Amino acid sequence: MDDSSKRHVPPLDAVYESLAEEIEGWAKGLGTQTEYFDPVLEEGGRHEWAASLRRSTDWSVRTALSLLSARGGTSQADDLKRRMEALYEAAEGYEQRLDALEDQRRVHVEGLLAQYRKGFGDEDPGGARLGQLCQGPNRLWTLRADGHSPETPEEFAEAIDRVWFDEDGAKRRAQAEVKRQAMDLVEHFQLLAAVEANQADATGNKKAEPPPATEETDSNDEDLDVGLPEQDPFDDRVVNWIGKRLYLGRDTQVSRLFWLLVKRLGAPRSLAEVQLAVDGVETLEDAPKDEFKKAMNRVAKALSKLRRHLRENELDTHVFILKEGPSNYPTYTMFCRFGKY
Repeated sequence: MDDSSKRHVPPLDAVYESLAEEIEGWAKGLGTQTEYFDPVLEEGGRHEWAASLRRSTDWSVRTALSLLSARGGTSQADDLKRRMEALYEAAEGYEQRLDALEDQRRVHVEGLLAQYRKGFGDEDPGGARLGQLCQGPNRLWTLRADGHSPETPEEFAEAIDRVWFDEDGAKRRAQAEVKRQAMDLVEHFQLLAAVEANQADATGNKKAEPPPATEETDSNDEDLDVGLPEQDPFDDRVVNWIGKRLYLGRDTQVSRLFWLLVKRLGAPRSLAEVQLAVDGVETLEDAPKDEFKKAMNRVAKALSKLRRHLRENELDTHVFILKEGPSNYPTYTMFCRFGKY
């Protein structure tokens, strides 16, 4: 990557847009489980929703604060910090709520299982009958839940399923609340981005342009100390990069977008190039009806998924994707966070 790309200063409206997209992508990917297991990669672990939010927004927040401080916008910088800290606290509270609900469900179910074994252990030593009767939180209820202790295997099964049902409902309510808070902040930053863009147009200020693509930037050999990403030799759906395994699928929209952006780190890719990677065809703004809008939505969805993959695999600590330019014809660039890494 040449020196000009390292000195690239993004306009504040682009940083606000990037921050909004990162928060929106995080909110849309927010799940209701604290533990996960990927059967394809045979890897599991714990979802760290709060930590992933901090990682994915770190660059945009720091950059926005620096740009605001440079122009003397102390009150705006303080407001940004306050709003982001409130969202971080909400994300941490959400994790704690999930843990508490899972602990509560675990204790309740274990108590019911102990009662069941005491009454039907000899008749159902392996719990096979009870396992067949239990259907999970989405079952259709056939028995009344009037508060009495279960007596038959069917009643035990429904009692256990109700515990899962109550946990799932409480989790989804908590998820909806933190998503609402996140999306309110997304709208706020989108509004700030629009204000910044309008002010720049009104004053005739020219936004900083990304560095031009050159033949040298097509090869990242001298920029990436750890080498380019490589497809896993045993699974072409997986990319190995910087010691991480990134599951992108086989020739998917997300994988094609990833390879397009990573080929020239620090150099912008036009909307046409991104559309070709995502859809296989360019859709112009003057396309009939709402085709252009649908195409832009597909690009935004693929970009959000790619950011989520980078975030979940902690590659967002090394690179980030910045969208710049007018909303009807933006550019997309993948940058190294620290120059070389």
